[in-house]
Amino acid sequence: MNIEMFFVQAANVQEVSDLIRRRLKAPPDAAGLQPDWGLPPSYDVLLAKESKRKVARSPEVAGWIAGVESKEVVDFALLEQMATTLDTSVIAVQLSEVTGAFGVALCRAGVVTESRFSEDDDDPVGEVAEFLRRNGVLHGLVSFRDAVQMRNSGWMILS
Repeated sequence: MNIEMFFVQAANVQEVSDLIRRRLKAPPDAAGLQPDWGLPPSYDVLLAKESKRKVARSPEVAGWIAGVESKEVVDFALLEQMATTLDTSVIAVQLSEVTGAFGVALCRAGVVTESRFSEDDDDPVGEVAEFLRRNGVLHGLVSFRDAVQMRNSGWMILS
């Protein structure tokens, strides 16, 4: 399993969708402009020169909305903007089960308050699940492909 996702603490799904759509319509950032969340910057590697993006957005569950990009990246600029604009908490997750690597970061109102990255962990899935549970996130980890297949259960594809 190779997953890069985000979770936004918000009840207003439309507001979150609008912020995502605005970001997707903007030109891609130049490499090196992503904020530092203490995690590897996957955006720079894959999206700095690629503007065709889609984001799958979940329905709200227990106060959290999940999102996953079609390009398997985390856009820290988008997440920071959501945390600031909505004055809320946003979580970024990176997971590579094959290599044992994982990263989690929590941003509250635009300030990263917690960040952890490990390149070699015995149970990376368990570490991510525990971090999400501790923060009240009930969503499971899904790939973009999984999210597309869950459109009948409230997931929406934004572009």
